[in-house]
Amino acid sequence: LHDPALAEQVLADGRADFVAMGRPLLADPELPRKLAAGTAERVRRCISCENCIDTLEERLSTECAVNPLTGHDLDRRLPLPTATASRRVVVVGGGPAGLEVARLTAGAGHDVVLLEAAQRLGGALVEAVAVHPENGPYLDWLLAEVARSPVEVRLGTRADAATVRELAPDLVVVATGGRVVVPALPGDDLPHARRGLDTSSLPEGRRVVVVGGRMAAVEWCEVLARAGRLVALLCPGAEIAPEFGPKRRTEHMDRLDRLGVTVHAGCAVEAVTPDGVRFVPAHGRSRELVADAVVLAGEVVADLSLRDGLAEALPGVEVRAVGDASGLGLIRGATAEAAELVCSLPAP
Repeated sequence: LHDPALAEQVLADGRADFVAMGRPLLADPELPRKLAAGTAERVRRCISCENCIDTLEERLSTECAVNPLTGHDLDRRLPLPTATASRRVVVVGGGPAGLEVARLTAGAGHDVVLLEAAQRLGGALVEAVAVHPENGPYLDWLLAEVARSPVEVRLGTRADAATVRELAPDLVVVATGGRVVVPALPGDDLPHARRGLDTSSLPEGRRVVVVGGRMAAVEWCEVLARAGRLVALLCPGAEIAPEFGPKRRTEHMDRLDRLGVTVHAGCAVEAVTPDGVRFVPAHGRSRELVADAVVLAGEVVADLSLRDGLAEALPGVEVRAVGDASGLGLIRGATAEAAELVCSLPAP
């Protein structure tokens, strides 16, 4: 029971005598105090990502994807604001990494401006909510906390060198996310082929093949299967969703099985054909898989071009990158890098 309101309703209905919360307190140790103070909307909710369990099993330390201070009481201590002059910080990108950097730096007493090229905040987290609804409360929390903070948000603003220079920053943090690379395939220009994941609409037809093995591709297969599609996942890598820890991966493998999603791991995709996809299964021969729609998910790679460009154009200004811009790290990587960056700053 991650939702305090749901837990309260369970008690009120007599379905339980008491509710004990575990992971929700890793996500927000202040949960009881916030509820007692009547500020339940400020509770940072658990997103059911299983990162805490995976880190406990892998490294014997419990960490939380949405709370980067959990398990890091000694090495991640946020600087406390003082009455002296603060640093001028420009954050470029309004995804999870940028929002967390902006929130934490402003909370530490620095003067923060957040530039976002789009007309809304959220970045890749918006699409992540579409395939994993449990991410929704965290996105809502981030947006609300930034709105409550003194961060100056400028939407529809591209961070070219002239724009950033005009803000006279002491520090520029680039959090523009990674770049999705979709390898070219023969036939990928056919009408039933989609390059990249577009979660705003479902592909046409009942039989759908998704090519790729990253987390978003796996979760998109689940969405499609729940919508009544017959889904096959062609994963070129040795295992699906290498970004997942073993606990989360096991859950998804079980879910794919229950939803009837066919998975081919370690296969080679040769071409998109008019009738579907031609591929070579692991230890097999070339064959064609019939499909009404083919989705080429692609891979997320680091994109440091903006950081490098701003660093060259703004000599004397510290320019750093966090989040997927420096390599795919998901929410856990975004929050961890944001906290480490802010902890490294001198208190204002």
